Amino acid sequence: MGPTSHSAGRAAIVTGAASGIGRAVACSFADDGFAVVATDIDAAGLKGLVDEGRSKGWAVTPTIMDVRDPLAVGSVFHGSVVRNGEVVAFVHCAGITWRGRMLDMPLSDYEKIVSTNLTGSFICLTEAARSMVEQGHGGSIVAITSVNAFRPLVSQAVYSATKAALEVLVRTLAVEVGVAGVRVNAVAAGGIDTPMNPGNGKEEAGKRLPLGRIGQAQDIADAVRFLVSDAASYVTGASLTVDGGLAQVRAV
Repeated sequence: MGPTSHSAGRAAIVTGAASGIGRAVACSFADDGFAVVATDIDAAGLKGLVDEGRSKGWAVTPTIMDVRDPLAVGSVFHGSVVRNGEVVAFVHCAGITWRGRMLDMPLSDYEKIVSTNLTGSFICLTEAARSMVEQGHGGSIVAITSVNAFRPLVSQAVYSATKAALEVLVRTLAVEVGVAGVRVNAVAAGGIDTPMNPGNGKEEAGKRLPLGRIGQAQDIADAVRFLVSDAASYVTGASLTVDGGLAQVRAV
């Protein structure tokens, strides 16, 4: 899928763009000719993205942004419109996790995950929707969730809960802003080979999936690319599962 009519002279904002899924999404947008505002709290990771983009002629603006800070998020959207014109796509990839039993989880870690994955998502999604409604030309918002929202993972209970809540935010926001031509969707990712999922055994786990391999960040970026494109112009309030069949099997 090449650039759509949305890409020429318009901007896309991506959170969590320094690595993993966010980076793959930012690269896909840049390849399609968008002016990409790549946000993260990882300055070194953003520099690596910009360095890659320089050799490819990408229009990428790195921006340090904490998704939990409403003033910072609002500033990014306002600044992007001023510099790059209309923001037609926003993809929310930022998120963190904690592995272990609920009974062993410190309250401080619980609060950090909820503030990042849920409060941060609320701040970013509503700011994106508000900005697109004010522009008056519609737009596309995509949030990266997880199959764990539907089949909770014992070792990541709070992460799973925040992703389930994010699914509800996506569907509700889609209803609220659809009349303004703003589409809001989710991509529920399965096990993806990213820095957020470290450890050995990923290849073996992938072989036990119906499609026989672990997912790559580009698999999610391709799904996002579809949801943002004109080909998905009648899709909103949806959650597209991209997991290699993980949700259909009991355990891998």
